[in-house]
Amino acid sequence: MHRFVHPDHQDAIFLYQGLDGEQAKCVCTNLYGEEQVVLAEPGDFKKWRPTKVTIPRLVPDALRDSCGFENSRVVQQMKTKLTAEFLLYEKYMEFTKEDLSNLHFALPTNLYSNAKFGVGKLKLIPLGSLTKIRDSSKNSTAMVHYEGADFSVSPLPMLKDECSPDAATNQVLVPFHWVKSTSDPDAVNMACSMKELQKGLKIMCLTNTKNLQPRVQLLQASKELLKQQAAQAAAQASKKRKAA
Repeated sequence: MHRFVHPDHQDAIFLYQGLDGEQAKCVCTNLYGEEQVVLAEPGDFKKWRPTKVTIPRLVPDALRDSCGFENSRVVQQMKTKLTAEFLLYEKYMEFTKEDLSNLHFALPTNLYSNAKFGVGKLKLIPLGSLTKIRDSSKNSTAMVHYEGADFSVSPLPMLKDECSPDAATNQVLVPFHWVKSTSDPDAVNMACSMKELQKGLKIMCLTNTKNLQPRVQLLQASKELLKQQAAQAAAQASKKRKAA
């Protein structure tokens, strides 16, 4: 049905409902169902302008109730994300109780041990803002799993210039994000895995797989190396099955 506006009826949108004799019948229905009927004279037709503006309408009560705070899926997703971010912060603070003096940070982004670590004694987790992963098959290196949802971790602003006047206040040293990757299997001394740090909460953790001496660069396997190792493991498993 065609919609029209008229300069004498500000903010009103009329529906044309046909001719009543020589007059055009136009009806405006407000939010509460009250009708305003205008019979336009032929000489006044030129003042009526067609419009594509949507006619205001009330949200149905049932839809209003279902979209409320308690029932909103969007709000619940936001709550899950915010809770996961807070828990990640808490766990990070637990993991970094020891002084960062056990590590050496080398610009631009390299991390070295500055103490002796037995196998599995150095554990690093990420810290940053979370983004929900829509396709969990495309895993991010840094991930958080909480209440059935997977999140990637966007690092906080990392230290880039030690001479920057705001380095101490606006840039952060989070060891996890300084561990480089390598395609040399002999150089790998850190491994990524999901750790359940409390019920319902899993966080990606980097753990040392070798005894570490001071001044050793911390390196994890590159994606290419991980794929290569997975293919080799699958081939070996296939050979064992055939031999059996």
